[in-house]
Amino acid sequence: MAEELSLDTVKDMKKAEYIKAFKNKAAWKKAKAVILLVDYKLEGKKAVIAIPFKKENEMKLEMKRLKKDKLHLLKKSGGGSISITKAADGVAELSVELNIGGLKPELLLLKASPLFEKIKLRIKAVLTGEALADAAAAESEVDANENLPEDNLDDVPVDETPENFEKDAAEAETEVEVESPVATKPADDLKLTVAKIAKLNKLINLKDGLHEADVKNAEALKGAIKEFAAQLKSAGQDLRNEFGETFLKTKKLYAKIEEELAKLKEQQSALDNELNDALNETLEDKPSKKQSPELNKALEDNKKLMDEINELINSVDLFSMV
Repeated sequence: MAEELSLDTVKDMKKAEYIKAFKNKAAWKKAKAVILLVDYKLEGKKAVIAIPFKKENEMKLEMKRLKKDKLHLLKKSGGGSISITKAADGVAELSVELNIGGLKPELLLLKASPLFEKIKLRIKAVLTGEALADAAAAESEVDANENLPEDNLDDVPVDETPENFEKDAAEAETEVEVESPVATKPADDLKLTVAKIAKLNKLINLKDGLHEADVKNAEALKGAIKEFAAQLKSAGQDLRNEFGETFLKTKKLYAKIEEELAKLKEQQSALDNELNDALNETLEDKPSKKQSPELNKALEDNKKLMDEINELINSVDLFSMV
């Protein structure tokens, strides 16, 4: 019998043991969630690890442990709910809704498709919820396994045993979904959220102008602060007292950044228009106009604004509150 997969058991597994456990189709038929790790070091090569879970809240607890204990790079780890259906072409399709972790769907599909093809499952994925903020926060992580060779799975045969992954009507009627609540510590959840906000805060850097990544990080920061608010609203009075001041600081921080980003976008638009006019004049060999006082002022205000925002960001060290 194949050993059950978990974050702890895969650490000591050989490749053959992992593949045997992965190919346990009964586990995938019962699964409601999954943890996926790409570029995981297995016997000296980069491999994909897929761990099925019967309950989604169990998967989330393990993902929180992975994030806290840094068991694998966040940008190469993802967890989510899953469903298996038959596509129009008759192929069994595994749909993954990534809702925690920084693993992006495009990387997951590139890396994991060959593995799931071994059990005749086609995989597709979307990114939602907390995973959006995790992906932004993990963008700058450096992978120590980057230069390892890729395991192309050429030595792993396709499982030709027919398997109906979809439940038939009789099986569905007799199955009762019971999602037992797993106790979590609200204080730990709040600390993880504050740490996420702190990471996103430090990723917003406007010293060299406004970039698309700054806007994305600002949106992810807004989502994380909303998550913080929801957690604090349902927390007890002792946790409200402990984290209330931190929340007020994060709320004021985001409000200020949102306001200044809007101003910076307007200034950037004015600069772009002025630049386009100058480029058109040059290409059409028209006499160049003297740089307008408005442009000089916009450039000066732009630099001043970016300096102010960076000073604001650096002045709030949320990591000290975790």
